[in-house]
Amino acid sequence: MALEILYALICVTAAAPLLWSRAQIQRFLSLTPVIADRQGIQRYRTVARKAIYAPMFSVVAEAAAAVIGFVLVRRHGWVALGPVLFATLAFFFLQKSHDGAERRALALGVAGEDLEREHGRVRDAWAARQLERLI
Repeated sequence: MALEILYALICVTAAAPLLWSRAQIQRFLSLTPVIADRQGIQRYRTVARKAIYAPMFSVVAEAAAAVIGFVLVRRHGWVALGPVLFATLAFFFLQKSHDGAERRALALGVAGEDLEREHGRVRDAWAARQLERLI
């Protein structure tokens, strides 16, 4: 029973950062239809940084959940396969949802020529997952 509880906790731990990051992106998009000033670029950079950290942490936690899920299926057989597959698919679709929110944020427009270069730099670093360029 302890292994099942550990599996559930790790799955929640893997999903929480993605849910939080997606909520941050959605909030940013709802408050900022177009980047119009330097503060908008700073908020964009902050959201990009958080959106890079969250999936990295989640993938590591999901890898641990995959190992424990394998052990659960080996121990309990077909009975455990359903919940493990459900959790894996739920995590997969959560990642896809997060990616969709990222794509919408990456496509966000800029209201001025002077901000276009900085926006492009942040957008390219975000798309390439190059965190060191955003710090």
